[in-house]
Amino acid sequence: MQLFTDQRRLPTYVEDFVWALFQIMQRRSRGIFHFCGKDALSPYEIGLAVAQHLSLNASLLAPVTAAQLPQPARRPPQTFFDLTKAQQTFGYNPTSFAE
Repeated sequence: MQLFTDQRRLPTYVEDFVWALFQIMQRRSRGIFHFCGKDALSPYEIGLAVAQHLSLNASLLAPVTAAQLPQPARRPPQTFFDLTKAQQTFGYNPTSFAE
């Protein structure tokens, strides 16, 4: 499996996202809130961590750059969100990827 090394994401723990949705519904909040994880990782780094955690063969993961692997749609090198509003409104504190 080929995974990008030159793009970064903020993976979100599903229970954090469910918690966030509950907060919005419970408070009947309006507007746009960004919820995501706090650890900026490349898809390749994510793949390595998952392989290690599940005791899978990480050598099956191949590091590539976006230039090496054409995509149907270009993605920005970083897809980050600003968590300030969620942190101030709800006290949002995302779970780390390692946790």
